[in-house]
Order: sequence, then C-alpha cells, then structure tokens
Amino acid sequence: MNRKRISSALIALVVPLVLSCGNMELGSSGDQGSPRQPTNQVNTPGTSQSGSRLKRMYTEWTTDDGLRVIQQDTGIWDDQLKINCSFQVAEDGKYRCLPSENRATIYNPQWFLDANCSKSFVLVEATIKRSYAYSFITVASAGEYQNRYTLFNLATIPETPSALYQKDQNTCSPMDKDVVTKILIGKQTIEVLDKIPPTQFSEGTMTTYQYP
Repeated sequence: MNRKRISSALIALVVPLVLSCGNMELGSSGDQGSPRQPTNQVNTPGTSQSGSRLKRMYTEWTTDDGLRVIQQDTGIWDDQLKINCSFQVAEDGKYRCLPSENRATIYNPQWFLDANCSKSFVLVEATIKRSYAYSFITVASAGEYQNRYTLFNLATIPETPSALYQKDQNTCSPMDKDVVTKILIGKQTIEVLDKIPPTQFSEGTMTTYQYP
C-alpha cells in the first residue's frame, strides 16, 4: 500500500473540511478586516417589510396557557425560487439572497466520479437532501476580505461509485481504494451539474446606520 499516496489524499480531504467550517453558513457576511462604518444617522430604525419576491418571515410561539410570542425577522423566503435564502456576496461581487438550506460544499474540486475527470461531486450525509452545491473564493475588496460564492445545481439521484478519481494537472487517475472506502463511510456522492448564474438570485443593497 502506498502510504504517501494515502496520506496525501487524506490531507486533501481534511484540509478543505477544516477551512470550510467557518464558512458553512451562507447567512454570515463573510467579511473580515476593519469594522464597517455606519453611513447614516437615524433616530429610529425603519420598518421591515416584504417585497414582491422576497418575503420577510417571523416565528410565532404559542402555549396552552395563552402565551403568544412573536420573533421578528427569522428568515427570508424567495417566493420565485421557493427557497429560504440569506444575503451573501455572490461571484459577481454583489450581495444576493443565496440559498441557506439544502446546500453542500464542494470540498475538493479535483475529485471526480469518472475516469475522464469530467463529473465533479459533493459528499453528503445519506439521510439529508441537498439541492445546491457551492464553492467560494476569498478576495480583497475595499480594504476587507470577502467570501464570494458560486452556486451549482445538483443531480437528483445519488450515485454509489466503485471508484473515485483525482486530477493532477492533466492526469486523471483512480484514487487509492482504501482512501475511497474511508471517504464514503456514511456518505453518498451527488454529481455537480451546471453553474447557476448569479443573476438568478435577488440582489440586495446593504446600508449601515447608527443611532445619534
């Protein structure tokens, strides 16, 4: 068994997983660096309201003894795409309401399902449905760092591959079987399909206020 080859493949699995842990929530801004400065002063904040496409959501709690509690702004619903979404920077550098559920991270873009290294995939828990895959790059913008997300459609039927392949420059070769066995424990593979144009998701403008 080629221990060096196995170690390299495991590192390729673990490192992206660690790097992605802080970025799994598409609802976070993904910005780092200097604090964002408020641009306007207001005595009272404006009132939240739904738009024609994006709908403001709230949560209501009730009990048998008559309690009723409303939690405001617990999410955003895209009534056109029929998804829950949250604002994040898309690949075009604009804030867009991207899917916040049923998504999976493309941990390693150099892993493939086929011997031609043409079919990318995501690894997901066998019991959880996923509809989107995403990847991101970190770029510097206006003195800050931004994670910019690219969304992809996923196949609807999981695959059970007997082998996985890894691309190294222009060479596509099968991964070590022992490594593949470890990778697939409790997981299923789903093929990554076409990239979704960022314009499919609703654009938003962020303005930061401060109280006087």
